[in-house]
Amino acid sequence: MTFLAPAPAFADWLRAETDNFVVIGDTSESRISTVANRLELYRKVLHRFNNVKERENNSKLHIYIVKSNDDIKKISPRMGKNIAGVFFNNKYETVALSTMIEDEFNDYFSVIAHEYYHYFMYSETPGYYPPWVSEGLAEYFSEIKFTKSTIDFGLLSKSRGYSIINSKNMPIGKLIDKNIKDRGNEFYAQSWLLTHYFMSDDVRKKQFYKYIALVQEGKNSIEAMEVATGEPLENLQKNYEKYKSARLVAWRLQRGNNYPDTNVTLTKLDNKTGKLYVDTVIYNLYESRNIDWKDGTYATLLEEAKARARPLQNTKLAKQLLISYMILEDRYDEADAALAAALKEDPDNLDLLHMQADILMTKAQEAQDNEQENQFLAQARLVYGKITKIDPNNGKAFIRYLEAIRNTPNFTSENSENVAWLALELLPHSDYVRKIFSVILSQRGKYDDAIYAVTPLASGGHDDRGAYAAAKAIEHLKQKKPLSLRDWYRFETERPKAEDHDTQARLNPALDAPTFTKSSHLLH
Repeated sequence: MTFLAPAPAFADWLRAETDNFVVIGDTSESRISTVANRLELYRKVLHRFNNVKERENNSKLHIYIVKSNDDIKKISPRMGKNIAGVFFNNKYETVALSTMIEDEFNDYFSVIAHEYYHYFMYSETPGYYPPWVSEGLAEYFSEIKFTKSTIDFGLLSKSRGYSIINSKNMPIGKLIDKNIKDRGNEFYAQSWLLTHYFMSDDVRKKQFYKYIALVQEGKNSIEAMEVATGEPLENLQKNYEKYKSARLVAWRLQRGNNYPDTNVTLTKLDNKTGKLYVDTVIYNLYESRNIDWKDGTYATLLEEAKARARPLQNTKLAKQLLISYMILEDRYDEADAALAAALKEDPDNLDLLHMQADILMTKAQEAQDNEQENQFLAQARLVYGKITKIDPNNGKAFIRYLEAIRNTPNFTSENSENVAWLALELLPHSDYVRKIFSVILSQRGKYDDAIYAVTPLASGGHDDRGAYAAAKAIEHLKQKKPLSLRDWYRFETERPKAEDHDTQARLNPALDAPTFTKSSHLLH
């Protein structure tokens, strides 16, 4: 999503922690506290409005606040120049980066709120959602404002409103098609407005959720919509057109005792190493997504990251980063020696232990024969066992343990199924956990459970290829055929990659459009 004005620079790096979030950033105490508090309030709104009971969260979401888009591009250099917020959802964790930029057209919090809604949906209400519903709800709930006494949500989205008024709208029948390919600004704008139409009225809201239930039962999207509304699709099209010029209705919650401010623990971070905190994302992103660091663009990024860490190599964080870069570059002997020295000083450091196990897993993958592969995997399992003793809620260790027993009969055991369930509880947002879980379940003959585990992936979100692979996997499972990780790889690679487009781009009024004003058709 795009923002325009430059963010202010501050002297200190700070860490703000709440029950469910860790926010790290180069910003002021008041701003970082505000972000952390709003996140907790937003989470509470989502749970209560969606009638989902809040539960203890064993895996806190980490959000990094950076000065500008340039800092985001240090992590992912191919991001568009106007992207000011992004969630990196890798195999084992989700992290978010956001700038703190606001203007007349955008609110920085809506960037985080949109993506967090997807995170919430995966974690708390997993299931299949048509693309327009998934994105429409994320857009709907991300337009939210907080005051000391109230919380308003379902507000006007100025950027989406501009797209509605000034772009050619696609027919509703095309918009709600689960196989829709055109997911640019118009798709997001129309998904937002159609969702707003349903959510603004109690009767229509019931129709909306009935439609979702019918689609999840397997009905065609258009048929489900007509059954849910009790009218032909043409009538919905007419009502949608009328709604473009309607006065939008938002929800207002009185905070009172139901939505109190949360306790935020602030920690001032060492300024010398503060700028390296964002770089910690690089290793996890490269390692989990198998990004080729030798690729020119990423090679440059890695060299720049190494240059930032070297002057601070005597600090704990810089040491860990430099070891992780050795691993990325396959310099295993150097990494092993550095890890041995670091673990001697800090034997229970989870990051170091994970890196030690990562080396063993990579060596197993590159082994010349089965005997050597199994030796490395056995050593890795011991490390993952140590990690889970130190931290019983370490989701990455559980899923990596399952990878490390893939060549043994235990992979399809009841214990592996239980470990996979636990990993899914800890990492409900991870596509990879659902994939490996579906493999174990299907090989144990539990095809319906495997389909249930995979179904949320078919919603797609921003990942068309992943949705296609999930649909193929479900088709495979319905035929009572066991899945393998190789099947998943085949499903993901056989579909041609869709054209890249900035699905999260917010219009930049200074570059793309005149200011959207209250005199336009969509009003507060």
